[in-house]
Amino acid sequence: MSERQDLLVWTNRRAQFTTLREDKALGVDMVRSSSGGGEGIIPLRNPDRIFRTLLIQMTQNNIQLCSDLSTASSPFAIVVDATPFGKRDGLREVLETIACFHKGVPVIVLTAVGDLHTEQQIQHIKFPMWRQPLGRGLFPSKRLVAPSPLLLIACDNTMNEHLIALAEKGRSIKEAIAGSPGLKSVIQGIDQVISPLRALCVPVSFYEKYQDANRRGGPYPVKPIVDWIDDLLRAELPSGQSQNALDEFILQAEQLLEMLMEGEVGKQQAVSKWLEEHQNTGQRIAIGVAGERASVLLTSWLMNEHAEELNDGRLRIIGINSSRDLYRHGHEPLDRLLLIAPLWAQGYWAFAFANNTDLLCYESESVWAERYGLSWQPQVAGDSDNWQWWSLAPSRYQYVKASEKGLPIERWTDCSGQYVHRIKLDLDHSGDGDWFEQLMEPIAEPPPSTSREPEDDEVVVLTEAGLRHSFHCRQRIYVYREGDSSLDRIIAGDLVPGDTLILSDDGGDDTADLLRVLIDYTQTNTENYESFQMFARRWDDYITHAVEKCGGVDGLHKALAAAGTKVDVATVRGWANLARIGPGHGGQGTLDYTFAVGKLSGLVSKRTEVQKVAKAIDKIRSTHRDLGKRLRQYVMAAGSPNTEVNGHIADAIDPKIIADFVHLETIEKIIQYPNIVHEESKSLASILSEHLSISENVVATSRAEKSAEKSGFSNLAKADKCLQLLESDFHDVYTGKIRIEEAVQAARRAGLSYAGGMSAVTQGQHSDTYKVKYKGANVDIGKHLRIGTSFNPEHCFRCHFHWDEADKKIVVHHFGRHLPTRK
Repeated sequence: MSERQDLLVWTNRRAQFTTLREDKALGVDMVRSSSGGGEGIIPLRNPDRIFRTLLIQMTQNNIQLCSDLSTASSPFAIVVDATPFGKRDGLREVLETIACFHKGVPVIVLTAVGDLHTEQQIQHIKFPMWRQPLGRGLFPSKRLVAPSPLLLIACDNTMNEHLIALAEKGRSIKEAIAGSPGLKSVIQGIDQVISPLRALCVPVSFYEKYQDANRRGGPYPVKPIVDWIDDLLRAELPSGQSQNALDEFILQAEQLLEMLMEGEVGKQQAVSKWLEEHQNTGQRIAIGVAGERASVLLTSWLMNEHAEELNDGRLRIIGINSSRDLYRHGHEPLDRLLLIAPLWAQGYWAFAFANNTDLLCYESESVWAERYGLSWQPQVAGDSDNWQWWSLAPSRYQYVKASEKGLPIERWTDCSGQYVHRIKLDLDHSGDGDWFEQLMEPIAEPPPSTSREPEDDEVVVLTEAGLRHSFHCRQRIYVYREGDSSLDRIIAGDLVPGDTLILSDDGGDDTADLLRVLIDYTQTNTENYESFQMFARRWDDYITHAVEKCGGVDGLHKALAAAGTKVDVATVRGWANLARIGPGHGGQGTLDYTFAVGKLSGLVSKRTEVQKVAKAIDKIRSTHRDLGKRLRQYVMAAGSPNTEVNGHIADAIDPKIIADFVHLETIEKIIQYPNIVHEESKSLASILSEHLSISENVVATSRAEKSAEKSGFSNLAKADKCLQLLESDFHDVYTGKIRIEEAVQAARRAGLSYAGGMSAVTQGQHSDTYKVKYKGANVDIGKHLRIGTSFNPEHCFRCHFHWDEADKKIVVHHFGRHLPTRK
């Protein structure tokens, strides 16, 4: 052996380092490039140690990284982790680069039995492969267990047929515009409407509120489905046929959302049934969803009824596509796992988490899952009776023959959905068997666009490092401000030059990435911290329900004032945006505000019911202030190779972890402010009044003025645009200057949609609403311009009008909330 021998491991270094650092015998070190470009890697620890394990992660410049490693290490072997817990993409390039810089050093590629994805990348490169049966590769205690997946079908025919129709229409649009420049946003919008509806297992109203409260901008935006639909409304496609198809897609999506607002989908019923069957049985159970954000959303929904099980670990919610989430929950095998949403063809490894795995599908998804289940079954089981795999002996790739039986199927007919009404659909099912497979395969997240134009509601900043970052105006950002020793979490719309952004290594502000290590440390060293979190989250329920019950932020502000609680409307708006954890006034103030809001929400009636919630809010905010005092100094120290961090916290948190994914950037200037109205004095009623005072072509009835006063709609700029459209484009239609199609296109570009009337059913059920008296005659006010499909008055707006032929004016009869459409 040479003087120093190293084992190089190419993997997801951050997650592996967190797991392996406690094993002193391994001598684990994490390889990172220096902060200054071209300065090589940061000096490794333990330079005189005989045996070290160096964890390396693929970068954009693997050649430079391998060059630096060739002089800083002496490897006796190299392991490339090609499992889902390591790195699976770009594998061929890494292996070829390793072969150039480390000639003669044995390389072992870790993969799984039947992993065709990895095999295709390296089929012409001669490296020894170590394959293991997936069923026992994750946990030592599972070595003799072969997983047995089960296909659960929620027999919700209504939701199933709507999804088929929506997916088929979306696919035809994407095929029609494939390759057209500047239309990637349309494809992304279609996918972001369909994908969450497929996996929906919570009320759609809860999903929309959660997405609205946790908005983010950038190349991977997070926002409600109704906002994605609004984006599609503004899209202009190259042909009339594709434009008509998009209009039909939007109408179908709006109808489906409207139906779901008062309904319950089959997958939601199936999750409840599954939990009833398997909780309190002494088993360790979990629910697997698409990613970490989806897991947080589902956890928030289940917290009300399953808080005890979630807190003590008997029930877990796992993001199966998030390595961070997998490592957090993957220390021991599960007894049973419920997987929601379609799996990729190569996603069969997710079955290895539990001895028994249930894959929840609708009927159409099950066709796709059954087909791939024929190969999943043998790939998961592998050579489960063979003990030789543990010897690390190289193995040849063997084609895993598909099973004849596939996955066993169980149909839950009692999970058929519950809806107020049903919409009739005429579906033309293709006879091609591949049609279902293509239609129901998982939707991939599109790659970020470097040339993407910022949206109107985004804040774009330029930092002193010369980098641009974009955030949604209501996205919550962690910043550090000079003169303030605490860490502030503010909405992006409040950013100012001089603020120091605290970002993760991809330039984002992912809270879970940002403070995960520090919060984990805090949780470990703070008694009952998870209980504090559980109680503090109830504030989100209080404020969300109170805003909805009072008809918006302004309504809640007035209700608080009437109840004797004095607080300015800007503060209430900040509460509604969930920009901070609780009201945060400290002590008795926190208790008073929490009770006032909770009482208006209808969720509590006694002050004693919110005492624990208020105490938990104060405890967590105090903890965050303490973290904020240390974070700036800690991050800066961790990023400097010549600075050592001491103290008891350094024993639990390695500085390399923090420096590896957290950095600071100070804002030099704001490039783009969001196109929103900042004047608190403005209201929908004042917008209408101001326009009428100067209008030549539009008048409004007293009924319209009253409806504007009662509305809580917040996007006043769009409401003003609605009046401008009536004043010009739509007036030109009725006076014969332009065609109605031209006015509809103008509305779509402005983010509004036009409806020429209400359905016969709606007209019959609500004749007194849509047939009104005007100048002694009955007029139909079914024609309307609309914004949003939600019934939340803050995000939904309708303007109903009719044409007065005698006066040649457009008469507005309603200017506010969504009018009733069914009983």
